[in-house]
Amino acid sequence: MNRLLSFCLLTASLAVMDSSIAQPGSLASSLGLFVYPSADQEPDRLELDEFQCYQWSKNATGVDPLVAQPPARVEVSGGEAGAAGRSAVRGAARAALIADVADRDTSDAAWAGALLGARRGRRDQQARNEQAERNAEAEITAQNEAQTENFKKGFSACMEGRKYTVK
Repeated sequence: MNRLLSFCLLTASLAVMDSSIAQPGSLASSLGLFVYPSADQEPDRLELDEFQCYQWSKNATGVDPLVAQPPARVEVSGGEAGAAGRSAVRGAARAALIADVADRDTSDAAWAGALLGARRGRRDQQARNEQAERNAEAEITAQNEAQTENFKKGFSACMEGRKYTVK
């Protein structure tokens, strides 16, 4: 019976000790951080300190990582008409030159070359626009990640100043 009582007391004390560590639903865990109360702070104190450090870091950095950011969407101005026009002129000139060398009707060849050149120009410009849009979205994502990391540094500095270990 003495062993059973000792086991129950040990289990209860471990449960109490475990509750002093940051819980999975805490602000720190939502940021991907682990917080350990180095000075035996109570769970209520930990919760209050997390909230205050969250507010401090939000004010210091201007970032609130728990607020959903709108999806990065960037529109790149077309330029397709200009690209199509330039390619149409080049296509017409090439086709007319080839037709002239082959002793064919240069006007029909120029029209065909212009149509093909315009189509190619629009397609190439569209591909450039899509790539520019992907690059801009990647840059916005990288900026958001850098801002979130900056926020975490501020939050961690505040918590460490209150005698917590943060990783």
